Order: sequence, then structure tokens, then C-alpha cells
Amino acid sequence: MNLIGIESTTGGKGAAYVEFIVNELKPFIDSKYRTLEHSTSIAGVSLGGLISTYAVCRYPHIFTKVATISSAFWRNQEEIEKLLIHTDLSSIEKFYMDGGTKESEDERISKGFLESNQAIFDILSGKLTDTKFEILEDAEHNYSSFRKRVPEIFTELFS
Repeated sequence: MNLIGIESTTGGKGAAYVEFIVNELKPFIDSKYRTLEHSTSIAGVSLGGLISTYAVCRYPHIFTKVATISSAFWRNQEEIEKLLIHTDLSSIEKFYMDGGTKESEDERISKGFLESNQAIFDILSGKLTDTKFEILEDAEHNYSSFRKRVPEIFTELFS
């Protein structure tokens, strides 16, 4: 199911990326810095939101707080939906999502982004007690817009 009508022809190395984070990067950070080893969060923008959600499904006992910003779930919609449905997410404490009404100059793509994210939220809200999906009026799909949202996202996750 491709909600915005654009076929994805790239990618495929997400599992290796998540394995690197869990098996190399996180242990390195935990060994070098004072961290709360059993309280790890993950967040991502656009495709980063997709891979962060995948990481949560693979390692829900590691990533307990999640933020996905203007996520491009549509790139792998059916697979991520199935994974969310079949994964035990009971260890997830908070899952924050947002999307803007101006993800693209093309109104159909903007609508598709929000529909794609809504479908993910609908699955999550049936499984989690603390999940939130904000639709942000006039928010665009660019780093200037993402940057403005970070303070509220941190407040949502850590308050």
C-alpha cells in the first residue's frame, strides 16, 4: 500500500543500521558516559522516523521512548504496520508522533503523509497507553520546521 503514489526503489539496509546502533554504538556510549542504560530513547525525522519505529519493534526492551517527526512510513507502510501489529510493545513508555499539513507543495503528498502517519498512530493507540499524534498546521517537511518542534518533543517524552 503506497498512500502517496511514489514507489520506493532504495533502501534495504535498515536492519544492519539498527544492529549497529544496538550492538556497537549504544554499548560504546554506555561504557564511556554516565547514561541510564535501561532508559534509552530513539527519535527520527522522515525516514529516520520509519527506521526508529522499526528499531522499536526489533528492540522494544531497549528503546522505551520514541519520537517520530514527519515520518515517511509510506516508504514501507505495509511492512511496518504488520511489524507493529505483531510486536509486543508493552515495554514502550511513550510514543510521540507529529506531521505537518504542508509536508509537500503537492497537497496530495501532504495528505498522504498524514494518512500514512494516522494509520500508524491508529495501530499504536490500540497497543500503548501513552501515545500522541499531533497534526501541525502549516508545518513543512524541512529541517527549519523540524528544529522548531524539538523542545516540545523533549517535553513530551521526558515530562
